[in-house]
Amino acid sequence: MTRHIAALMLISFSLFAQAPNFQNFEGKITGKVIDSLDKSPLEYVNLVLTNQKDGSIAAGTITSPKGTFTLDKLTPGKFDLSVSFIGYQTRVFKDLLITPKNPSIDFGTLLLVPSSVNLDEVVVNAEKELITNHLDKKVITVDKDLTSAGGTATDVLQNVPSIQVDADGTVSYRGNTNLTILIDGRPAGMSGLSASDILAQIPASNIEAIELVTNPSAKYDPEGTAGIINIKLKKKGNNGFNGVASVNAGTGDKYNSSINFNLKQGEFNFFGNYDNRFNYMNFSSETFRENYLSGGTTFLDQYTAGTNRFQNHTAGFGADYYFSERATLTLAYQFRWFSPAFRNTLENENFNAANTLMRSYIRKTTADREMESNNFTMTYKRTFEKKDRELLTDVMYNSFSMDRDEEIYTQDTDVMTGTGLDPFMTNGISINSNKQWVIQTNYIEPFSDKTKLEAGFKSQIKNLSTKNDSYNLLGGSWVEDATQKNYFDYDEQIHAVYATLTSEIGKFKYLLGLRGEQLIAEGNVTSQNQKFESDYFQVYPSAHVGYNLAQGNDLLLSYSKRVDRPNNRQLNPFRDVADSTFIVAGNPNLKAQYTDALEFEYQGTFGFTSLTASLFYKQTGDIISMVSSMQPDGALYSTFENIADGKNIGTELVLIQPLAKWLRLSATYSYYQASVKGGTAANPIDNKGNSWTTRVNANFVISPDFTLQLVGMYNSPSISMQMGFGGGGSTVMAQGKVKEMYGIDLAGKKDFFEGKLSLTARVSDIFNTRKFASEGTGAGFYLNTTRKFDSRVVYLGLSYRLDTKYRERRIKTTGEDEM
Repeated sequence: MTRHIAALMLISFSLFAQAPNFQNFEGKITGKVIDSLDKSPLEYVNLVLTNQKDGSIAAGTITSPKGTFTLDKLTPGKFDLSVSFIGYQTRVFKDLLITPKNPSIDFGTLLLVPSSVNLDEVVVNAEKELITNHLDKKVITVDKDLTSAGGTATDVLQNVPSIQVDADGTVSYRGNTNLTILIDGRPAGMSGLSASDILAQIPASNIEAIELVTNPSAKYDPEGTAGIINIKLKKKGNNGFNGVASVNAGTGDKYNSSINFNLKQGEFNFFGNYDNRFNYMNFSSETFRENYLSGGTTFLDQYTAGTNRFQNHTAGFGADYYFSERATLTLAYQFRWFSPAFRNTLENENFNAANTLMRSYIRKTTADREMESNNFTMTYKRTFEKKDRELLTDVMYNSFSMDRDEEIYTQDTDVMTGTGLDPFMTNGISINSNKQWVIQTNYIEPFSDKTKLEAGFKSQIKNLSTKNDSYNLLGGSWVEDATQKNYFDYDEQIHAVYATLTSEIGKFKYLLGLRGEQLIAEGNVTSQNQKFESDYFQVYPSAHVGYNLAQGNDLLLSYSKRVDRPNNRQLNPFRDVADSTFIVAGNPNLKAQYTDALEFEYQGTFGFTSLTASLFYKQTGDIISMVSSMQPDGALYSTFENIADGKNIGTELVLIQPLAKWLRLSATYSYYQASVKGGTAANPIDNKGNSWTTRVNANFVISPDFTLQLVGMYNSPSISMQMGFGGGGSTVMAQGKVKEMYGIDLAGKKDFFEGKLSLTARVSDIFNTRKFASEGTGAGFYLNTTRKFDSRVVYLGLSYRLDTKYRERRIKTTGEDEM
């Protein structure tokens, strides 16, 4: 698995040395690189040819999927050849002589030895590059990202090209929040927590890579119109004992620590992890609203300030048992405890058309939640005598519970009459549970070295139960508020079958797929005796075609059909009036929204320079969006509707350019044009706009054991849609736009004791500029909101690594292929 996620190293010919002009002469070096242990060919191995005369780079390349390589168009001279790959010892061959009499050298087969095995010709270990491109996905290596040190998965994603994270932790890709987020191939929300809550709990130090799947094949779940983000966690598979421990602290009371270990003994492999996090986050927000009522225009000013406290513990352990070289059983368990607490004070003022203060109130909220999840996984892998034939089966069960206790204190005053109302207190209690089963099987049948059929099925069965009760303090006693009683049950089954065919014809590669899914769902608002059902079958085709222009230069064309189904919160018709000025309710009549996605991409290397250029087009129908309208009493009522159709067209450029041995730049630029059209006669929507985002990352190698990293980002203003479709930046609502956001981070890392001990330091948002601002209009209102969280934070961290013996290839699970 490691060799397939290893980065594509960028190699260049010299820009400085000018060799003599030998007409009709082309020197050449060829060979094949294989693993010294199992003799399998190694792809993406880096080969660098340097001139002995001045040390300049004469040529470079990477190995093909069959492990072969060719360095051609060489001029006469004496050279050294370096052969390196992550996880293996680097080999150096000196005094290679290319002359008119001896123009070619054939190495035949070269053996690379795993890095833990001694080899006299070791020079330096290869380092993972930023992005590795595949036919159906991009793999972004992030374990060297210093600007997320001491942070969480949320911080890591903020540094991934084309990904944005808003003030609430909502993740969007190319401006679209309809993402499926996976953790090692399994849905992040399977534990019952929201994806943003899960991301806030995963230590950045535990993350190895991010997989971006913009146009997933039929093998993947079609949920998420923007695509899939798969967060791959670090895993150990070495013989003997190995592990990593880390502690981090940040200003403003932010602390976390983690420990991971692995013990391989004979037929057993035991692994485990524990991490915890204690964070305090201050926040503030300002809201201004104009209400266009029949009696005239009124104004609302709101200011909120408070503190969020996050506390979580995660522990997991498991074991692999190797029945034989061809059969492995893995059992794993994970427990997660999460206890966020929120304290905030809201100041609200209402003004009439003459800008005279009419009403003022203060609302203080205290909310505590306690959540637990238990996740059990069983995986069986079976390989066969026939090469690449494979059977994988996963069975997963998760249970989740959440208890919430919220108290709201409101002091209301009518300024015009001078009448002060008695303080009003409410208490909301929620009990939520979520149980989910996932069973999936994947089978691979190779017909040849270039052609294989992959097929499988997946069943997901889940039950969600929500019980919300509300009480008002009247006459010294708590009295139930029947209007805020919300008992809601939601059952959902999704059964899928799929097949994909992968093959090559000359320089063409293709991946064709078809997936069929049956959804059966039932919702029951027991507190209102209201039921609704869904039962439908849908087919999801996909196609990926690649053409190899030259080694390291490819063209890709892909298509997929995606879906975003309404979730239980969007379907629940309960009217939440915890804030009398903002009322929110779900819509049980919502339909799924479908997206047809087309993407064309060029992937190229030019010496040390790497360039990826993409053009994409997405068309979405029946977009699910939050629609807001002003009520006669001045309250803003919001619900979800399939209100419009949208189009999104854009381009994306990713450039990686080493400028010197001590400096490497990577830059991402994305440009989008989004349009949304639809709505109703009373509330028409016709929104169109352009936006762009950019991110520049500079890596400085001060010494072999000391590095610095500087990252800058900018998101331009953009139109957007709540829960759905957007044109860049973050997303808010179909009736408005998001304002610009920008910031700069700085980080450094110093290694000690041959890299076993590492000290990291970073400052996020150096100039304290990151904030989330939006504005929107709708039927009878104009709304402007600005939110600010702790963004300028100083972190310090220590990590210690203990590794023994050489690596054992890790058994991957079906979930890691994100079916």
